[in-house]
Amino acid sequence: MAHEKIKRGLLLLLGSLLAITGCGSKKQKESPSTSLETTEYVMESLQSLDLEAFNQYTDNCTGTHRSFLGIPTRSEYQVFQELLQPVLMKGKHDKGNYAFAQRLMEDLSWEIKEVRGQDEEAEIVLEISNLNMGKVMEEYTVYLLETMVDSEGLGLGELMQEIKDLGNDKEKLLALMDAQGEEDRFTREVTVRLSQKEDRWRLHLSEDFINAIMGNDSVENFSEDMERRMEELESQYERKIEEKLTDFGEQVEDWAERYFE
Repeated sequence: MAHEKIKRGLLLLLGSLLAITGCGSKKQKESPSTSLETTEYVMESLQSLDLEAFNQYTDNCTGTHRSFLGIPTRSEYQVFQELLQPVLMKGKHDKGNYAFAQRLMEDLSWEIKEVRGQDEEAEIVLEISNLNMGKVMEEYTVYLLETMVDSEGLGLGELMQEIKDLGNDKEKLLALMDAQGEEDRFTREVTVRLSQKEDRWRLHLSEDFINAIMGNDSVENFSEDMERRMEELESQYERKIEEKLTDFGEQVEDWAERYFE
């Protein structure tokens, strides 16, 4: 189905978008000394987009690539991958990524429910809340299909332009995020694991934790109502293509009759 292909494409783009942010404004914070303080420190760093602090107290960095001289050239991260890479100049794409990350982190909130363990290993139960990005992407997919159906042509040019804008300005995506209400928030209880090494606690970035902070739980599972709406739009688009092909065939037939008379 066409909407399934659009959905898969958007999920790939969203995966990229959810793996970016900028450095943001930094506040001097006291270094945490307990697992509880470290958890609060990590969450506050996320909210302020202070990646230096975030990376310092998590296992976000998974490895570093080096040149044949042993000079570090690129590091790999679980989240915030794209804009954590060094660039000489910030372009439109990078600014769009930062605006997206900034908007997403604005709505991040959390509450610590339970602390387990005190020495070298600890578990902390967090209730994390953020925008429901699954709902946002549902609405964005419908918007793309409607754009294709309502366009004068086949709508493929409009679709490519929207996808390009998603990679740069993200204006429509940000507008849909702004339109979300309190009832649309995504909330999940997550247990995070921390370990103490070299006199520092580090928080492990599990898949559940990453999905929770990004409001990303239901991105792959669109609601039944939205699936039905997408199927309706897909049927409308298929009829549109058939009509365009019929019109084109009639034009060719008319031209052939005039040419061979």
